[in-house]
Amino acid sequence: MCPIRRISSLIHSKEKSDKEILLAYFLAPLITGIKPSTILTFKKNTNGLYEYWMDFSGEFLNSYGFACTLISVKKDQCQILFYDIHNLSEHLRMEKHQVFLSRFGYTPCATFDCLTKLAKKMKDGFPHESGIFFGIPLDDVKAYMDNKDFIYQGYWKVYQGERIAEKIFHYYDASKHLILSYSNNELLPRAKNKFLKQKNHLYA
Repeated sequence: MCPIRRISSLIHSKEKSDKEILLAYFLAPLITGIKPSTILTFKKNTNGLYEYWMDFSGEFLNSYGFACTLISVKKDQCQILFYDIHNLSEHLRMEKHQVFLSRFGYTPCATFDCLTKLAKKMKDGFPHESGIFFGIPLDDVKAYMDNKDFIYQGYWKVYQGERIAEKIFHYYDASKHLILSYSNNELLPRAKNKFLKQKNHLYA
């Protein structure tokens, strides 16, 4: 089944297992370890994920070893930051990230404090430095903040390091294809940290 048809099938399914696969698809780069954290918005009566999350959030988080922080909640939707605490901590502890984030009042060695501060800021919008948490390369975050001209746009605006960005984008796409390749939700944990070594190499 082609990816578009597979996703459509998951969206329209009422099966719990299919909703887990759908949520795993949206979190795929986080699951495979190529991305340190990600943010999702759940809306009522759209693709069934809001209802799935309300009922099975704890079970899902335990299955993948994730934690989450609630960013905002409204009458019919909620916004949640997902992360793997180990992978995110290692990412934030990189010296170049520590130096950069300290300029904005973060203490990079204290991951939970960083997340608390980020969540507080995100209630009023997306602070530019949040890109570091989501795996956007530091040089691109800085260039975006300086309003420079970008080379091209993929999952984010790329200003330099085009080849590295292309490799990261490749692993993002590969992560999604990997999740969709599994015939049932019981196989999903196999994808955990599948591309973590590649991530560590690309961000070194």
